Amino acid sequence: MYSVDGLVHGIERCELNIASLEKAIADERKTITDYRIMITKLEKVEQERIEAESHVEIEHDNPN
Repeated sequence: MYSVDGLVHGIERCELNIASLEKAIADERKTITDYRIMITKLEKVEQERIEAESHVEIEHDNPN
């Protein structure tokens, strides 16, 4: 049989667990945001590289 004190303690533990999970979820959402920012920056750098390479002309010395 359960006691009132035991059940109250169980509720308190559940509330602590919920708070811990909510913090973990917030942390993961921040990580997702950070990753999206990083992806955007990497895509921009890649696009700039492609654009820069498209304007490069390579000169060859003609040995003839």
